Amino acid sequence: MKIVRKTVYHYTSLDVFFKILDGIKNNQLIFYASRVYELNDSTELLYGLKKIWKWLPQIEKELSINDDRYKLSKIGTDNELMSGIFPKIILDGLKKSKINPFVISFSNDKDSIPMWNMYGDKGNGVALGFDLQLEFKKDHSEFSDLTNMDGRPFSFSMSYGNYKPKDAALRFVKIEYSNYYNKVGGFANIEDIINKQLDLIDKIAFISALLLKHSSFSYERESRLFYNIIGNLNDIKFRTNSKGNVIPYVEAPIPLSLLKKIIVGPCCNASQVKKTIDLKFQQIGKDNIKIENSKVPYRDF
Repeated sequence: MKIVRKTVYHYTSLDVFFKILDGIKNNQLIFYASRVYELNDSTELLYGLKKIWKWLPQIEKELSINDDRYKLSKIGTDNELMSGIFPKIILDGLKKSKINPFVISFSNDKDSIPMWNMYGDKGNGVALGFDLQLEFKKDHSEFSDLTNMDGRPFSFSMSYGNYKPKDAALRFVKIEYSNYYNKVGGFANIEDIINKQLDLIDKIAFISALLLKHSSFSYERESRLFYNIIGNLNDIKFRTNSKGNVIPYVEAPIPLSLLKKIIVGPCCNASQVKKTIDLKFQQIGKDNIKIENSKVPYRDF
């Protein structure tokens, strides 16, 4: 399996950026990873589950699953799916489980006006380019862990609800469904089948919570870095966001060596900001990061 990395960008203010640099520990940049249940898109978890359920008949066809006893798509009536009752039951169960997914968001777009406006201090911030996103050049059916790869952090591109074979969400659902069917295909006892289906539902719910968003957010071209806190609740801290909401988060380290590029926002005094960043990098002994100016003709007045 050949794996390469792609540069993705984290938009932030200059103030937060310098605080991150001041907080370096053991050559690691410390970010705040927010719990997935409190992110901006209030519908994404239910939305993702509904989308995956619509994919299931096609996935079952591709996997040649013909016996209705083994089909996950037969669970939940059309009315339950349309009203959101069934996916909500799954979601409630996921929230009560020991799975605590936390994420840091990046974008595949290094110079986007909406991203500058929403996350980059209205053009007065920076976009930090990290070699994080995994790009699979060959089939990766043997890999289904979304949170770890040889101890190195990585991110996955989000899907926005379309059935595209290359989308990470769809590919991982197919992997998990195939693994389930290989185990359950010879079972005759309906109780044994249901138990395996419940395990599969948990995995699918986890994937949808992390990798699927409403198409209204497609402009973000988001890529997510995941952290899963299992049982160790003492690692979770709390902060308030700009809207006054309390957000659970964990401190998430990213190696400084993965920071490859910085884009200076379109509304900044570019030469002054570059000099300040260069001075800070001299302090921490980092001198191989490329600093570029935004190419966006955007101003904040």
